[in-house]
Amino acid sequence: MDKKALQAAKSQLIMISQRGYHRGLTAGTGGNISLRMKGSDIVLIQASGSAWIDARESNILAVDLDGKVVDGEGIPSKEVKWHCGLFRLREGAGAVVHSHSPAATAFAVVGKEVDLVSATAYKALKRVPVVGFAPPGSDELSELVLGAFAKEPIRALLLQNHGVVTVGKDVYEAMYIAEVVEDTAKMALWARQLGEPLRYSFPGWP
Repeated sequence: MDKKALQAAKSQLIMISQRGYHRGLTAGTGGNISLRMKGSDIVLIQASGSAWIDARESNILAVDLDGKVVDGEGIPSKEVKWHCGLFRLREGAGAVVHSHSPAATAFAVVGKEVDLVSATAYKALKRVPVVGFAPPGSDELSELVLGAFAKEPIRALLLQNHGVVTVGKDVYEAMYIAEVVEDTAKMALWARQLGEPLRYSFPGWP
């Protein structure tokens, strides 16, 4: 393993983890972010029980696409199975962000898709479906996540009573999508307090 490339990838993961924490996309030790190293089958992910804000080289593990630790000490996040599964499933996927962002998770709690109330949201997301509940870290949850992403070319998914999953070509895009999902959920909730959100259409609208 190229140690220089590994250090650079860890630095990226640390930066994006702290950015997501400061954006309010998770709290405590909730959520997990993974990064696939370019040109390899090596995935970086934080050790279980470590918070995004506390991300550092010492608590970032390198695993193979089966979730087996190949570098670092500790146990990887309990969601590592479907993180690695998404990299096998989606060609070109470079990062996965699993957040517990409050507004988007509120939609997940009631089993509703995020209402794409703005044109920007539709352009970026197209659709944010929700899958049923399964215990965190379970094989059942892994099957639900992978099944949803295999079914259609979505970029984001809600997990009932749990959180949000986004996939991108790199950590920047995956985090950008997570931010758009959360901000769109906030807009939808605020808009409903003022009245019924207006519908809109443009070429390409379904």
